[in-house]
Amino acid sequence: MAVHPFKREVIRFFPFPVRQALSAVGSGVVCIAIAAIMAAAPAKAQTVTLSQARTVVIEELTMTKLKDMDFGYVLTNGAGGTVRMTATRNNSCIPSARLGHSGICQYAEFAGYGESGRQVRIKLPGGNKLTLNGPGADIQLTNMVVDGTPEMRRTGQGKGFVKYRIDAASGAFAFRIGGTITINPGQLPGVYAAPFEVRIEYD
Repeated sequence: MAVHPFKREVIRFFPFPVRQALSAVGSGVVCIAIAAIMAAAPAKAQTVTLSQARTVVIEELTMTKLKDMDFGYVLTNGAGGTVRMTATRNNSCIPSARLGHSGICQYAEFAGYGESGRQVRIKLPGGNKLTLNGPGADIQLTNMVVDGTPEMRRTGQGKGFVKYRIDAASGAFAFRIGGTITINPGQLPGVYAAPFEVRIEYD
C-alpha cells in the first residue's frame, strides 16, 4: 500500500560492536593523515592536496573491529515490520511491507590473524540477538549471522560458536555480521543503538 511521503517518520539505527578477543594479547589500529601543501610560486595559483593513509595492524591470535553495524534510516508511517541486513560482500537492507529504507546499510566487520589451517570459533551475543535502546520502545535485533571472507572456510557450529578454518596462507582473515531488526507499531522516531560483544577463540 502506498504511503504518503510526508507522513513517514525516520528512525535511525546503528548497533555498534565492542571488540573482544579471547586468547588475545592486544590489537591496534593506526590512522595517519598526511597533508601536503605546495610551495607558493610568484604569479601562479596555489593548490592544497590532502591525502590520507590508513592501515590496520593486527597481532597474531587477536581480533580487531574494522566497521560498525549501521542500518541507516528506516522510514515508517507508524506501521511495524522488519529490516533484514545481509552480511555478504554486496550486502543490502531489505525492509518488509509498509517500511522503507534509505541511506547507509553497513554490516559489522572484524579482522583477525592466526596460523593458516587453524580453527577459529566466533561467538555472537547470547541467542544471536540484542536490544537497541532509543527514545521509544526497545527494538530487537535478532537472527545475527556471520559470513566469512574467502580467507575463511566454514566448518560447522556448536556450543554457541560458528566454526571456521583459516585458509589464507598469510593467516589474515575477516568476517562480517548482519541481522534483522524488528520495528514496533507506532515506533517513535530517533536514534536507537546498542553495544555488542564478539568473541573469537583460536584452536
